[in-house]
Amino acid sequence: MFCNKHFHIVVVVSSIIVVLMLTGCGRSSQRYYKSGLSMGTDTAITIFSDRPRSVVQTALDAAFDLSLTLEDKVSCHKTDSIISRLNEAGGGEVTDEWVLGLIRRSVEYAAMTGGTFDPSIYHILRLWDFTGTPHLPDADEIDAALKQCGYDKIEINGTIVTLHGTQLDLGGIAKGAIVQRLADYLHGLGYRDFLINGGGDIYAAGKFNGERPWRIAVADPFEPSSYIDTIVLSDSAVVTSGDYQRFFEEDGIIYHHIINPADGYPAKNGTHSVTIVADDAGFADAMATAVFVMGSERGASFCRDNEIKAIIVSGNAPKGNVTKISIE
Repeated sequence: MFCNKHFHIVVVVSSIIVVLMLTGCGRSSQRYYKSGLSMGTDTAITIFSDRPRSVVQTALDAAFDLSLTLEDKVSCHKTDSIISRLNEAGGGEVTDEWVLGLIRRSVEYAAMTGGTFDPSIYHILRLWDFTGTPHLPDADEIDAALKQCGYDKIEINGTIVTLHGTQLDLGGIAKGAIVQRLADYLHGLGYRDFLINGGGDIYAAGKFNGERPWRIAVADPFEPSSYIDTIVLSDSAVVTSGDYQRFFEEDGIIYHHIINPADGYPAKNGTHSVTIVADDAGFADAMATAVFVMGSERGASFCRDNEIKAIIVSGNAPKGNVTKISIE
């Protein structure tokens, strides 16, 4: 998985992003690695440290336990999660500071993006069922579900969350937010050089082996096994939303999983992938979805106005008119 002098390895970690890691011969510290299922996806954590193996392994185990604990709190697919209980009751008191903060941030990002990121489209997402058996819903079903959506239906007063005829789904931000929480946890333990990959939501801390910045290769949406660009990261996150990760075909039409909250259908604007680089993985996760829904022109303007680093890929590869917009 790692490399010797004058050699590099590309490791595919998701259908969206690959991690490109380079190093030389000398190692100043030991590499520790753990992978497993978390956040509904393959998750991997790499740490470089000169601490005893047992100490680092304990930290890795604790980080995975933390990810599962956080997932249990916010998953809509777990009936006893905080979010599911809120949805069932139409609201309630949220005493968990992390969950309350995540709901609050979700509403703020929804307002910031004009609703292209929206944590209230639970009913729409259940209709499409991309996490189960995806299918094309009836138009009447979508119209009815849209009436139950809208981030303005979420009210937060102190620790009280009230859902006015809507329900929450934090899937557009939760994975990135959990990755960020794990990064904060490892930072708090004093680790400086590590990488967390939650199914393509990535946070890179410090340097690879304490020597060089982490290099992240962004997958080509038309050829996901190859990459279209590379990003140098240190103490920051990168997240990509792409129309090629999850989709199905019906009657010759391809439907992907990134839903436009305005009409309840997969966003169809010629954009194929949006990669966001930010200090916070939760922010990057939400913005990647939002900018994808905006489309390349509006999304690029939004990113420039808000000083968000992004790579937006749009167009049609077979016709040779692919456009890649990079906002530094």
